Amino acid sequence: MERLAQKLWANADTRSKGAVDWIVLTTGATFLAVGILASLIGASADFARDTVIETDTSFTQPI
Repeated sequence: MERLAQKLWANADTRSKGAVDWIVLTTGATFLAVGILASLIGASADFARDTVIETDTSFTQPI
């Protein structure tokens, strides 16, 4: 039982570092996904703004 307790205490530090790594990686992946999404939204807004069809008003008569 004592050996098992020593093994668990020895591995506790390693496990906590793994949890921190998981949190850091998850946070980084979230920021990356949000950045990519924002970039795609911005690009689609630019595309929509640049492709607006301008109406030809040369045939209208002044009032």
